[in-house]
Amino acid sequence: MWSVFVEALRSSFGTKVGKEQAITEWLTLQYSTSIDDYLDTLINLVWRTGYLEEVAKDKLVRGLNKEVGLAWAQIPNKPEKLEEQMTMLRDIGHNLESFHF
Repeated sequence: MWSVFVEALRSSFGTKVGKEQAITEWLTLQYSTSIDDYLDTLINLVWRTGYLEEVAKDKLVRGLNKEVGLAWAQIPNKPEKLEEQMTMLRDIGHNLESFHF
């Protein structure tokens, strides 16, 4: 019986620690050199934190570097859905990244 209790405690604690770690990663996530890495990490953290689409859309834009953020700001009719925004930002990021190489 004790082993079941200990295992349940570990399972519960591990989930809490995992979510807390994901939230910490979320708070520090910023786009730096790879749009693919940024967006893939963002997707993973949305899943791990359980954040809703509106929170994810806010982080998506706030985590951009200045160059990609300026390019995004110049888009007049941005898509509403998170997935569509991510696709558009992935294209922008790829274009800017290939320009720098």
